[in-house]
Amino acid sequence: MAEHDIVLLTKLPPWPLVRLLRYAVCGHRYRPLVYVTPYRPREIWREEKPPDGMLDLLDAIVVQAAGFAEDLRSLGYRGLVETIPYIPPKLAAPSALPVCGNIIRIGFLGRLVPQKNLLYLLKAFSLLHSDDHASRAALRSWELHLFGDGDQRPALENATSAYGLRKHVCFHGAIPHDAVQKAIDQCHLFAFSSVAEGQCLAALEILARGRPIVATPVGALPEILIAPELGAIARLDDAADFARALGEVGAGLIEGRVTPQAIQRRFNDLLCYEEVVQQYCSVFSELASMVHMPRAA
Repeated sequence: MAEHDIVLLTKLPPWPLVRLLRYAVCGHRYRPLVYVTPYRPREIWREEKPPDGMLDLLDAIVVQAAGFAEDLRSLGYRGLVETIPYIPPKLAAPSALPVCGNIIRIGFLGRLVPQKNLLYLLKAFSLLHSDDHASRAALRSWELHLFGDGDQRPALENATSAYGLRKHVCFHGAIPHDAVQKAIDQCHLFAFSSVAEGQCLAALEILARGRPIVATPVGALPEILIAPELGAIARLDDAADFARALGEVGAGLIEGRVTPQAIQRRFNDLLCYEEVVQQYCSVFSELASMVHMPRAA
């Protein structure tokens, strides 16, 4: 590491190893130790906070949302905190919405695990088909496409059958990264019903392709979905509210009030690839200026 100006960590090793690394970079010239994480600190250390003084072994921590920075301060961290979004995908021309009559396709992209709260999503999706769901959504036909795999798949398949939705829910299984764009393009909108989330990279990929998202208010999602073109935030404990949001966002697309081009433009206003990269470069340049004679570890 002697030839480097900054040491970046994207995953934290056990704290004793972080302490050893802290000593290693305090040689004849000091190198800042920087942790870049997309995860929410209070979710990383859900069971217990880090041992006293351990966080302060890190010179700087880069997080993706203001709430994440507040978590660090509440944990007692005294070092530099920078809030910079995850680097978004570069924009390419969005594909047109899929043409499938009056069917609106909702997608999910991610692991089929309890954290993603997909049984809740299935419950909300079932309301789009129920006779008592009083919204324009009842005039549409809906499909749910789940891209991903995980240990909760059997439970989700059983729930799908219990709701009588086997003809309306498609389990695609795990897909390679080079197939993600195609998966996004074949849906009208996407849903994230997570109970906990960091900076969801899949959400950035989806918005960059011109598809809106309905999500629960966790992680960085409330700071991303701040414009109606980008989708909506729905409650975590009210499936009817989530169903209503899905119906409204889907209707906006089908009726032409929102277009993939408008979504992409608004996303680029919020998270421009070049601007975010420049933010990282500026922060790392500032940190590099900290290289100096050793300090006490």
